[in-house]
Amino acid sequence: IIAIGGGSTMDLTKGISAFFRYYEKGDLTIESMTKTIKDKSYQGSKDVVPIFAIPTTSGTGSEFTKWATIWDVNKTAKFSIDDSELYAKEALLVPEMLHTVPKRMMLSTGLDAMCQAMESFWAKATNPLVQDIATMAMIRIKESLKNALKSEVDEEAMLGMSMGSSMAGIAFSNTRTTACHSISYPMTMMFNVPHGFACVLTLSEVAKRNKKAVPKINRMLEEVFGDSENGLENWLKDVSEGIQELTLSGFGIDEKEIPRIAAAAFTAGRMDNNPVDFDQKDVEDILSAIK
Repeated sequence: IIAIGGGSTMDLTKGISAFFRYYEKGDLTIESMTKTIKDKSYQGSKDVVPIFAIPTTSGTGSEFTKWATIWDVNKTAKFSIDDSELYAKEALLVPEMLHTVPKRMMLSTGLDAMCQAMESFWAKATNPLVQDIATMAMIRIKESLKNALKSEVDEEAMLGMSMGSSMAGIAFSNTRTTACHSISYPMTMMFNVPHGFACVLTLSEVAKRNKKAVPKINRMLEEVFGDSENGLENWLKDVSEGIQELTLSGFGIDEKEIPRIAAAAFTAGRMDNNPVDFDQKDVEDILSAIK
């Protein structure tokens, strides 16, 4: 299967690859697919369709990971499939694909890549090599995203975003993501907040709290943004100015919804991969800080 598109296209392709053998047997329904995802019986099979990935956005890094997100919109549930056979056989980066990406989508996917890189830096599952790759990814994205959002095509910025996104994908493919992604899922499911925006909304607040457990975060923020205290927050405001307000109200979410979001914000493998343990009250405080 040749996947040409953004993260949703990549994830759809992985779903087709993983479940094609069930389709051939005439045994693919929503119910059977849900059961197969939950019991992980799709894993370990060599009978998958090979994937060749060509990303057209600079954000998800899905061309370098072995998992995919599948949403059951009727039951407002999110599932993940995960298998080493779902790595793309080849991934081809074509920066020219980014030339026609709308500004708001470029911003959302670019911020998703920044979030993935930063979360892989502080994840419980991280290591020094991943942290070096993640830092390089963040520097590329920080240096490139603003220019990639300009009306005139900036070839160097597009290349920088392609490289930064890919490095972020490689980094978090070794660690998975953490609290920011976990908190993002109910915002996307309940309020249709685009994935990248939903993730990055809490990035600054989560970073502040994670510094206590991972002192190296201060040095990383200084290296990437030039300021370990306010550099990340200031950059996010600057790069998103005039395109999208990065607050809950900017997406039409009333603060009364915060407890409902927080209650649904604990995804296994994501929240428990965060270096600091958060409870529901902590998540409510994080969301209240960005209302």
